Amino acid sequence: MSAAIASDGRTRGAIDLRAPRERILDATLRVMSRVGVSGLTLDDVARDAGCGRATVYRTFPGGRDEVLQQAALAELDRYLVAVGAALDAAEDLATQLTAAVHTTAVFVSASAPLRHVLANEPAAILAHVAFDKSPVVFAVAHDVLAPRLARHLPADRAAEAAEWLARLGLSYLAVPRPGVDLTDRGAAHHLVSTFVLPGLADRPTTSSSSTSSTPSTAVTPRS
Repeated sequence: MSAAIASDGRTRGAIDLRAPRERILDATLRVMSRVGVSGLTLDDVARDAGCGRATVYRTFPGGRDEVLQQAALAELDRYLVAVGAALDAAEDLATQLTAAVHTTAVFVSASAPLRHVLANEPAAILAHVAFDKSPVVFAVAHDVLAPRLARHLPADRAAEAAEWLARLGLSYLAVPRPGVDLTDRGAAHHLVSTFVLPGLADRPTTSSSSTSSTPSTAVTPRS
């Protein structure tokens, strides 16, 4: 006889053989998708993970704060894998930039916990997007974007462009602009071609002399 299916999609009566850490983190994300960050309790997490509070504390001695942090990092790791694969498949700079924005939007739209937090507790996301040295922006820009953009730009320019793109994309997702759906690849391409690529093109430098000019020192994308 087949096992019954619970309302959250899990199989009732089935034994979950995964390690407690993985079960607890997945449970945390499921609870976040229902109640957000502020409403999450370890009782809810333990119940959803099918374990006791003692198991949660043994696995995460830092308690609720550590559970939330590690769950967020697990979701970030999934995102980094997805966007990295999309960038690796892109053959030119414009396609890479578009893929980064589009994949980010698609990932967020498919992530129930992120959707809930963005809709109900956007400040929890903005805190990780707006501040300098944000771990989210740093991870996206320096670990994923910059090394791949360096295929088409000098390393210093790639690092600058990567952080700019990460902040722009995450800001659009945290504070959506009405009528702009970045899960539409065409809309993502328009954002990139309008606000990102022009900043990477040649910028002429005007001489202080009215009768002479100096060549542009801006770096053009590598062909």
